[in-house]
Amino acid sequence: MGKEEINLTQYADDTTVFVENTTSVEALLRLLKKIKKRFGLEINTHKSEALWLGSWKERLDKPFGFKCYTDSVYALGIHFSNDANLVDKLNFHGKLEKLEKILKSWKKRKVTLYGKINIIKTLGLSKLIFSASVLPISENVAQEVNKLTFKFLWDAKPAKIKKSTITGLKEKGGLKMMDFDHINKALKCAWINRFTNGNKGPWKIIPDNATAHLGGFSFLLQCNYKVKDLDVKNVPHLYERMLKYWEEVTCLADKADLNPNVTFIWNNKHIKINNKTLFFSSVVPQRNLQN
Repeated sequence: MGKEEINLTQYADDTTVFVENTTSVEALLRLLKKIKKRFGLEINTHKSEALWLGSWKERLDKPFGFKCYTDSVYALGIHFSNDANLVDKLNFHGKLEKLEKILKSWKKRKVTLYGKINIIKTLGLSKLIFSASVLPISENVAQEVNKLTFKFLWDAKPAKIKKSTITGLKEKGGLKMMDFDHINKALKCAWINRFTNGNKGPWKIIPDNATAHLGGFSFLLQCNYKVKDLDVKNVPHLYERMLKYWEEVTCLADKADLNPNVTFIWNNKHIKINNKTLFFSSVVPQRNLQN
């Protein structure tokens, strides 16, 4: 990817292998056969799932004995597909139905407002956290989650306290009720800290490569950008959302300062030519991109 190469990633007992073409798959299977002879570990190709991606997504053949699917595959708790709407449906709609059932089961019990908020946090929204942390969420899903939770909170009656108040901190008169839109944004922004913590990880190559035309993800986070001014049409939606929500955070923190000593001119929302922000890789020192 770009000038970098990712061969595999591992987490606990899960291994993800990145291959370029079918020839690479053949080489991988030969390697696994050698491992089988040495350690007795064997891959069950008949139970292995595969999904054609990118320019190959229309292929219907099923090589190597894998189960090949045209719609989606399931791995590490997430459904993957070339269809964004199907990804949304498979990863969230079922969880929304479970959320609704859980809240209904508590509906007839006499529970205080504090109790209901704890039920929403521990038994309801917890089921959505993992998917929300690694996938972009449509506005419809976020709205439906809030609709279900606030309906349960107020027994399907008009709200007695403003949403902005009840979701506030207790020391400011709120009850720390969860707004799922805020949760979603916080989960996406948490990746910014992981990305900039100085630890090396092959996954960091992906967002950097996707935004290489803007200087890379690391460099872009140092810029005084505005997502709507950037060329992000080919940037994966997850990373585009991260940048958008981080933009909101930096605006709240009043980081956007035009002091020339601390602000890059590149990708700067206040510096444009023909209504477009600037970035020329040929004149930006490589050390600036890496710092």
